[in-house]
Amino acid sequence: MRKKLTRLVVMVMLFVLVGTGVTALVGMLNMRKNVEKSIEETGEITLRESTQLMHTQSVNMLREIAKEKAANVEGTLLTLGSITGVVKEEMNLLYERPPEEETGVPEETAEAGEVRLTLAQGIPQEGLAGEIAQTKRAAELIDELSELSQVLSVLQFSSESGFTYVAADGQNDSREAQDARETRWYQAAKEAGHMVATEQAAPAGDMLVFSAPVYDGQGAFRGVVAAGAPMEAIWEGILDTEEESVSVLIIDKKGRVIQCSSGQEEEWEKALFGEGGQHAAPAEEPAEGQSGLALIEFEGQEVYLAYEPLQAVSWQVATVVPAERLTFGQATLRQLVAETTASSVRQINHHLVLILSALGLILLVCLVFALLYAKRASTRLVAPLLRLEEKAREIGKGDFETRLDIQTGDEVEDLARSINKMADSLQSYMRQVTASAAERERVLTELKIAKEIQTSMLPRLQPVFSNGQEVSLYAEMEPARQVGGDFYDFFFTGEGKLAVVIADVSGKGVPAALFMANAKAVLHNALLQGLAPGAAAEETNRQLCVNNQTNMFVTAFVGLLDTKTGRFTYVNAGHNPPLWAGEQKEYRWLPLPKGLILGAMEESEYPQKTLAFSPGDRLFLYTDGVTEAEDREARLFGEEALQRTLNETAARKETLEETCKTVMGKLNEHGKGTEQSDDITMLALQWRGKREETEP
Repeated sequence: MRKKLTRLVVMVMLFVLVGTGVTALVGMLNMRKNVEKSIEETGEITLRESTQLMHTQSVNMLREIAKEKAANVEGTLLTLGSITGVVKEEMNLLYERPPEEETGVPEETAEAGEVRLTLAQGIPQEGLAGEIAQTKRAAELIDELSELSQVLSVLQFSSESGFTYVAADGQNDSREAQDARETRWYQAAKEAGHMVATEQAAPAGDMLVFSAPVYDGQGAFRGVVAAGAPMEAIWEGILDTEEESVSVLIIDKKGRVIQCSSGQEEEWEKALFGEGGQHAAPAEEPAEGQSGLALIEFEGQEVYLAYEPLQAVSWQVATVVPAERLTFGQATLRQLVAETTASSVRQINHHLVLILSALGLILLVCLVFALLYAKRASTRLVAPLLRLEEKAREIGKGDFETRLDIQTGDEVEDLARSINKMADSLQSYMRQVTASAAERERVLTELKIAKEIQTSMLPRLQPVFSNGQEVSLYAEMEPARQVGGDFYDFFFTGEGKLAVVIADVSGKGVPAALFMANAKAVLHNALLQGLAPGAAAEETNRQLCVNNQTNMFVTAFVGLLDTKTGRFTYVNAGHNPPLWAGEQKEYRWLPLPKGLILGAMEESEYPQKTLAFSPGDRLFLYTDGVTEAEDREARLFGEEALQRTLNETAARKETLEETCKTVMGKLNEHGKGTEQSDDITMLALQWRGKREETEP
């Protein structure tokens, strides 16, 4: 009986021990599966979010490099184009005058470093004295403008009759030079009928030449103005890279790679635009401002190519970096997450083996105390693992504040510390991400405040009345960014004298906004002092030229309306021509006096013109953001569309505000689905007074 009882007790204990062990084993296996799943989910979430963030930052950095490279050379190209345009306008004016009488046979001059007069070989000298005398003032302007740019090496005017005024540095000064009429730049400008940019071989190296045709008062072709600079000087600085793996390309509008920082021009041209080329799009329409990013293959390696346009010459600057450079951090992070996950799984398996071994040892050595030991083992081993499973699941859901407090003195405690350490690392990473987002929000807030300050500087958007509602006016501005460089102004300078201003500062963003504030204040004060529009423009130009180290400039239209008589006096400083609706009630382009941009040349003069308003006449002013608004295919809104839209508003007899709203609606419809590329500013004016007789 005793034996049976002992056998029964032993069997019961054995059954309980085995049952407890099996239960614990099943629970631990399930726990291991759940923990592994939670760890893998946490790793995948971290890897996915981190990879996306790292890739976005890398791509944005590459695009910023391309934009910076393009911006470095754009200013130089715009300066060369502006100089060419100024000399062209002067030559057009000179040829509009009657030719002077011939006073003698002209002789060639040869002073080194000065403007000199040369005659093409084989050209008879007789009969040129009158034309040379007619255009001799051009030599003074060429001499003055040749000092404006450090990279400018040649500035000249070559006539169709065979003589040339030229200012050149020592490296490009050759008396036996080729007849200018046979050069590529001369022929290109003559055939195109407008300013073009041409590559030209020279003794000191290849040059980039801006050339523009000159016509007389009857529209006859008389010659070409050219301004050239060495390619090496233009591209200096932008081809330098801090890392060998980063390359910079210069692509012209014909799809040729003319410069490469690594010296692989032919290889890149073949890879991009040759037979089977992978990326012909960037150079097809660069003048329309294309930019973007592409992933292509070059010499068996994937590379990212970011490209930005050079608007002045319809070329492009591209930066290239191997794709592995942008994904290197992603691979490292992926490996780190995989190793962390594998390490956690190994620890769990290791702990499971230890527990099973302990259970087996207890079964062999402590069979008599199997029941008691099973209960203790269940309490000591299973409970901490269940807590470990629960906390791991919480961490997998994103609760990185959770910490495990397990003090078992064995490997389970080590595993808990490892999971706590992983949670600390994840929490630190998320704090960094949060801080970055907060910093970006702070910058956006500051820009929003800057926009409000800039808006407050403009006149109140309401009609202006004087002397019995003789004048009505409405203005509207939409910056391309948080802050912009456009501005308008309108105010009374005296009894019955209403000043109106609209202007556009070069560039965008905060720098343009600051320059805008300065220009607006100077011009406003000059007009309030009673200066005429021409004198006010000259005073503003002089003050903006002082310490203008950023080489920024302003295009502006300034007008002064006598609300009693309808007499309107105005000047133009390189701004877009306004549209005027007179007696026919159809908008036409307002004739403009010649005037250089403000902030370029300190001694510039600004002639005035006068327009007599009739009751009901309207004037519409705008900035280039209206006519140069682009659609999805980079097509401009254009001056014809603007004139057509205004005539439609006139036919419907819309108010000034309705007219501006209609134009803005057309622009929104034209650019639907695209980001606004420039500030949009409009100002509409109508005189409704009665014309009075004035003393002569």
